[in-house]
Amino acid sequence: MFYVKIKRDGVSVKAAIDVDNVFTECAGCGHEIPIDLEEMLKDENVDVVYICTPNSEHIKHIKMCMDYGKHVICEKPFALNAQEAQEL
Repeated sequence: MFYVKIKRDGVSVKAAIDVDNVFTECAGCGHEIPIDLEEMLKDENVDVVYICTPNSEHIKHIKMCMDYGKHVICEKPFALNAQEAQEL
């Protein structure tokens, strides 16, 4: 799960999370990047979360983001089956 830094139209990156820390080490956002998902979700400045974790983790991460009132963009599939999709 991560954010990409965009300096356009008032959008900026507030956090980046990467399983291997590859992205977080080279993101160069110019500020400290939290690597804990819950810490990131507690940040009131974070409005949208882009999820690109392994498919099996999508449902868990989407639910966490929604629990914190965040907008979610998730690569497909957002759920592995109909039951998971209905839970959302």
